[in-house]
Amino acid sequence: MSRLGVSIIELPSSTLARVRFRWSMLSEIPASLKVSHRPGRPPWIAKWWHDVSPHLPPAPLRLLRELAPTQPGSTSPDFFYGAPSRHRPAAGASLAEELHAMVSATDAQQVHDELRHAAVGDPEAGIPAVPRPLSLALLERDADVYLRTVADAMDLYWRVAIQPYWGALRSGLERELDVRGRQLACHGVAATLASLSPRIRLHERDDRSQLVVNGVRCRTVRRHRTATHGLDVTASAFLYDTPITGPDISGTEDCYYPAGQLGAIWQPARTAAGFGLADLLGAVRAALLADLRAAATTAELAVRHGLARSTVSYHLTVLHQNGLVVRRRDGRHVLYQRTAAGDALTG
Repeated sequence: MSRLGVSIIELPSSTLARVRFRWSMLSEIPASLKVSHRPGRPPWIAKWWHDVSPHLPPAPLRLLRELAPTQPGSTSPDFFYGAPSRHRPAAGASLAEELHAMVSATDAQQVHDELRHAAVGDPEAGIPAVPRPLSLALLERDADVYLRTVADAMDLYWRVAIQPYWGALRSGLERELDVRGRQLACHGVAATLASLSPRIRLHERDDRSQLVVNGVRCRTVRRHRTATHGLDVTASAFLYDTPITGPDISGTEDCYYPAGQLGAIWQPARTAAGFGLADLLGAVRAALLADLRAAATTAELAVRHGLARSTVSYHLTVLHQNGLVVRRRDGRHVLYQRTAAGDALTG
């Protein structure tokens, strides 16, 4: 289960060569749900939830809430964060690709076991019991149908709650990975991991290192695991204060951490997704227009926003016809970019 508390991850020397930094569209769904009602959340999270929550259909939100409860110490099932490492699509995958991998790679027994364990909790470990009546009722009928229903709910939630902001958030996450890449090149893996968060520490030994991740939102419980096949480190635009860890059935450990400079990441996201602009253009066109400060192709925009190319092409045509974007050919590619009118509209 992906959880808070204290996790100690043993990193053999061979594992340090298999540390991968990434961002994930899918993992931002549980991360955003986790922080949406957290006490003391920063103003940009509070404003984001205030703006998007009235537009979320209650039934899918209720199903997702069962998988990302906000009670202190509560856990989320691992499948909710995506497919195991060996089944994950390549870096920069679309949400549709990540959801397909989640559904196809998740074993029905794993879903049963994780949900039942979460429903009863673990009082000795400080993990509360969290009822999940809707999930368990759907699961009893058919595990495959349940997973597809969850995937559909995640897709709907993404389109309403995150997609209007994603262009700016993705740019911020790309900058974060650029910073980590430079750190890796200049200072090495150990120093880079140690710099991720005040709640992440690294103790180096002769033949291995020990990554200590302190989530602190439940009783101090130590979970000791070994990353035998690698460590996936995922930057999040929503986990503003607390890293999360989770084991992977393939032997790869997962660590989700708050990206640096979150206030700076969210400032253009709030402007881009302002509901005044979305009301004027529609959420998809507003998000695309906000993302076109630099030129991009239809294919690039489709991946960034988790949309079909035909959908992106249609909306770009409307923006072009209204003088908000210009298009030009570069070899075999057609590039789109905001015009001065588009810049003025997005602020």
